[in-house]
Amino acid sequence: MKKYAFVLCFVLLLLLNFLQATFTPLVDDEAYYWVWSKHLAFGYYDHPPMIAWMIRLGNFVTTQEIGLRFISTILFTFNFFLFYAILQPKSTLQRWKVLCLFASTPFLQLFGFISTPDTVLLFFTLLYLYYLKQFLDQKKSLTFLGLSFAIAGLFYSKYHGFLVVAFTLLPHFLFLLNSKKFYLTIFIAFLLYIPHIFWLIEHDFVPFRYHLAERNQTKIHFDAIAYLLIGGLFLGTLAYSPFLWKTFFSIKNIKRRYRFDQSILYLSLMPMVFFLVMSLKNKPQLQWLLIGFVAQLIWLYQTEDLDNKLFFRLGFANLIVLIVARILLLSPSLSWLYDNRDAALRIGNEVKDSLVIFEKYQEASLFAFYANRSTWVYRTLDNRRSSFDDWQQLNDFDGKDFVFVSRWQKSNQSVIGWRDKPYFITKVENFKPEENYAFHLMSSVNYPAENIVVIELSSVSPAIFSSKNFQDLPLLYLVFIGDPHHSVVYLEDIREVLWEGKIKHQKTIQVSVRSNLLGKSKKVYVGLQPRGLPMYSVSNKISIESDKF
Repeated sequence: MKKYAFVLCFVLLLLLNFLQATFTPLVDDEAYYWVWSKHLAFGYYDHPPMIAWMIRLGNFVTTQEIGLRFISTILFTFNFFLFYAILQPKSTLQRWKVLCLFASTPFLQLFGFISTPDTVLLFFTLLYLYYLKQFLDQKKSLTFLGLSFAIAGLFYSKYHGFLVVAFTLLPHFLFLLNSKKFYLTIFIAFLLYIPHIFWLIEHDFVPFRYHLAERNQTKIHFDAIAYLLIGGLFLGTLAYSPFLWKTFFSIKNIKRRYRFDQSILYLSLMPMVFFLVMSLKNKPQLQWLLIGFVAQLIWLYQTEDLDNKLFFRLGFANLIVLIVARILLLSPSLSWLYDNRDAALRIGNEVKDSLVIFEKYQEASLFAFYANRSTWVYRTLDNRRSSFDDWQQLNDFDGKDFVFVSRWQKSNQSVIGWRDKPYFITKVENFKPEENYAFHLMSSVNYPAENIVVIELSSVSPAIFSSKNFQDLPLLYLVFIGDPHHSVVYLEDIREVLWEGKIKHQKTIQVSVRSNLLGKSKKVYVGLQPRGLPMYSVSNKISIESDKF
């Protein structure tokens, strides 16, 4: 009877997950990855392609939310069995402890029904740890094949998968150097990963440039670091957290007997250290610590002096919090997710059958899913690049009629959009794109004593010196931006100075900026404003360096 109770509890948990996946509206990122699944490839601007492939498979079942999340809910089941197999409970009490850990941990439940790269990263992390444990024990001769597949799956899921492999293998470096099967494992994983490597080469390693350079901050945000630190210490395992972190400082617990225990210790702690360092240049996100949370649960379960009564009480407290959170997500009056669906439908009703263009990829993705319409993103100044930029260009809309939906480009027609804010609808007829202007900024020096900035730039735009008058050119500005959120501080019209020089290669521009504005400016780039549409960037973005003399 007790055995059936255990199975029944898991089935109820699985059923709850399916209901949540069916009736909870999409997160905006889920809609974005759904759009990826309509453009299958071996890579995308933000992440590797695994999540797009998974969503595409689920779409064969249905095109509703549950179809998008279908594979995620299936992986939820596999996650439990892998978690169970890694921990290998022997007694009834141990089996209930495994179920309690799994059911009462926030990230295991969250990524058990939503579809993001972290969802597949979670599955392949557990699969990898399952095979790694066998590989390090050297009990099965063909384990390296499963380990190779799991490593490739990690790398295809999210680039954080490299950290999972690095941190777990680091304590066994000398042991692995003498293992022929280890070299064979890495070679097979490399072969499986070749399609994505070719994609990276073909696209100039754009995901790495985005994550390692374009997301860099101009200053350290200590509130974001505190958020990561507090989240990593307490939010990953909720009520278990004080109990968990106490075990990390116990000499008896740190000196584990098996190689796999050492891997789990490294994976439990190193992601926190790594991302705290990275947060000095990037704004951190709590889900980055997902790979560490998985290891922490395994570490917690293996703690020898665990107080079972306290353990189940903490698990029950966690479970209550998660049940309340799930109810809130399902409530139309309390969950913000319903706004994602309703706003997209309201905009769809307002624009009728027109071709629709948005300025944010999140808005375009939600509209595409819920209105079941094709759309595109016209990326304005403060919005980052996305995969939409790879699929279509502005020139593709030459001669077409469309409506531009924007929170900021005001017009006479509007509709209540996301977060109950007015979204303005601008009708564009027989659109004529501008020439393909492009500039490269090489240096920018600030002379604060004279309130000037001297900028070196080169031009690759023949239209600049083929125009008869600089006023025939579209509006071209030097855009000075600052913090927070890269807000525009100052605009300088540079059409005349560019046209007069007829530059083909290089030019120096001297700009006078008021001292109060110059002090707020952190970076500069060239912006172009087409007729009837907002400004967008046509150059790289560089920092403004202060004169040292």
